[in-house]
Amino acid sequence: MDRSSGFDFRNWRGIATFTALGVAACVGLSLLLNYLLLFSDRLDAFERGVFTAIAVPVLVGVPLFVALGMKLAEVRGLRQRLNRSAAYDPVTDCFRSGAFTGMVETRRKYVPAGPMGRGGAFLVVHVEGLMAVGARFGLSWRDEALRLIAGTIKNSVRRDDLVGRVGEADFGVFLAGASEQDAEEIGNRIVSAVSAVYFTPAERSEPLVVRVGGVLYERQVEFDALFRAAAGQVDLAGVGGASSFRLVPLAADISGDGARPTA
Repeated sequence: MDRSSGFDFRNWRGIATFTALGVAACVGLSLLLNYLLLFSDRLDAFERGVFTAIAVPVLVGVPLFVALGMKLAEVRGLRQRLNRSAAYDPVTDCFRSGAFTGMVETRRKYVPAGPMGRGGAFLVVHVEGLMAVGARFGLSWRDEALRLIAGTIKNSVRRDDLVGRVGEADFGVFLAGASEQDAEEIGNRIVSAVSAVYFTPAERSEPLVVRVGGVLYERQVEFDALFRAAAGQVDLAGVGGASSFRLVPLAADISGDGARPTA
């Protein structure tokens, strides 16, 4: 038996048995109705045939199609849960990296013209000290910190902006059509909101710190180039234990190897 083809004789044997029993039950029901109707003097042969032709499909079809409809609804629900599980990170409920990349590429190509034409901004939010939180308080508190920060980011962006988890301690924020002022406001709002989050692992108050790096683009730029440029700004966003934000314009790289920030 070739298991790689997905064929399993035992499964098909069960299906064949169930089908045979179902057909036998339908035939038996039809014979029983016809037999009982023979004792009715009120119905002639034609009327008995019509009654049987209607009664058997109703008695068999209604429960069968109700059960089938319930199974189809269950399958649709399972497929939706699987699709969501594949697209969303279970800890933060943000897009997974692959789904986020695909969404950004689609949105980047088809976004309507805005204040920056078809440009916009891309931010990378890096969570400082995440490994230390896990080491000191446990993985559950590390995940709680990520959930709090993810929720804060999503509450700080616009309705149509995209937020994805792009690394163990990194989030990507795609601001399609955003102007420099929009990006500045959103980046600063993220920094301010995260700093105000109340995080108390093991009944100890711990500050949450993020460094946010971002780039503004005015032309169509591949996701990888946007991510590299924004991630590079994270390293320049500042150190010292306080949340910080750095945003620069992105220009074409005249050497032909992608894109680079102009400052």
